Amino acid sequence: MSELVKRLEISPRQIPILKHLYRSTDLSQRQLAEKVGVSPTSITLMLRKMEDKGLVEKKTMPTDRRFFAVSLTEKGKTIVEQLKSMRKNIDGITISGFTKEERAHLQSLLRSVRNNLQEKTSAE
Repeated sequence: MSELVKRLEISPRQIPILKHLYRSTDLSQRQLAEKVGVSPTSITLMLRKMEDKGLVEKKTMPTDRRFFAVSLTEKGKTIVEQLKSMRKNIDGITISGFTKEERAHLQSLLRSVRNNLQEKTSAE
């Protein structure tokens, strides 16, 4: 996966930003920082690099002209679609041969792992 990410000229840290913007258009930088779990300063720097690559664009928010709304460009949307396709292929390979019950059990275990990590990191 990391090889494809390199070929797409994005960093692994940019993937969550792309995914959030794909799901929710026109987020403020602050909202995006909260969703991704980084500081406002970090999100500003990351977005600047992504804007330079033509992945995102910033527009003045109509409700408050002091803030910017961030959205994906067509190039950014294309990259997310490629990432989704790649993930689907990887998922198919990793769980091939699993029964429906085994897949459900694996998903349950992975959700528990994610929840444990979220609880641990939010407590710190």
